[in-house]
Amino acid sequence: GQLHQGRSRGPCFTNRRRALCSRGEVGQVAQGRRLPPSGREETQAIRLPLRHLHELDLALELLNRLVDDFPVRPVFRKRLANTLNSLASVQWEMGAPPQAEQNWGRARALLERLLVESTGVADYHKHLGIVLGNLGLVGAKRQIKLLLD
Repeated sequence: GQLHQGRSRGPCFTNRRRALCSRGEVGQVAQGRRLPPSGREETQAIRLPLRHLHELDLALELLNRLVDDFPVRPVFRKRLANTLNSLASVQWEMGAPPQAEQNWGRARALLERLLVESTGVADYHKHLGIVLGNLGLVGAKRQIKLLLD
């Protein structure tokens, strides 16, 4: 199974990725190292724009400030949780499981707190389900690895 990153991989992201691919600015990430683009195999491998991690870091910095400055605005906490989920998915695929699990934990805590405050918002349930699904997939992969070792 693949980790779910929410809306960050929508049509805009796909079109942007194609544009970067055509300019040779997208590489293939395999076992935590960048490899040059490789034609048809490109659709089957993990690809990240060079600026993707930097953009996620900038978004996190901005959203953390917004959450601190406007603690009563739940939209900022929800967006922060979604960004943490996306970052964790990227970190996991790049071979950084401890950081990924830490960010999924932060996303989970934010969404659980939002649910306590606003139990009737289905969107919070949906996003928490995505984060919990990613954590469950990671736990299952860890168990399989332990069984095989």
